[in-house]
Amino acid sequence: MLTAKVYAVSGLKKKRPDISIDKILDDDEKYFGSKLEYFLFEGLNTFLMNGVSPLHEYVFFHGESKTLIVTDIVFNFDESFPFTTKLVSKILGGYKQLRPSFLEWLGTKEKEKVRQSVQKILQWDFRRVIMAHGTIVEDDAKQKFKKGYECF
Repeated sequence: MLTAKVYAVSGLKKKRPDISIDKILDDDEKYFGSKLEYFLFEGLNTFLMNGVSPLHEYVFFHGESKTLIVTDIVFNFDESFPFTTKLVSKILGGYKQLRPSFLEWLGTKEKEKVRQSVQKILQWDFRRVIMAHGTIVEDDAKQKFKKGYECF
């Protein structure tokens, strides 16, 4: 019997009504105690074929392991990925670089909000970054993350 709880951002319920959500994440309520810090990364959008779409991403920090956990705010593809992934990430950004793609830069108008979110992340003492798309960064993770957002 599965006992896992599903935590999600508020927009997921509308986007995916087929997913049973137990809790909607909220910056004011801390669901994970002191083990996991998190906040909503504000301002970042992406440019899609049908227009601009906000990302509504929460970022997480696990202090004990000094790990930043993110989904789509950065990419980091390397030579282990398929040819087409490498090609697209070389064109749009994110090939052997911990950074958002050109599509996020293009779709984002509120760059000051993005800079503020990045500054909040940089206050955390992280040494590793785990992202949804790409290879985990274990070396100089904080510096690479900072460099990846210099375009904002």
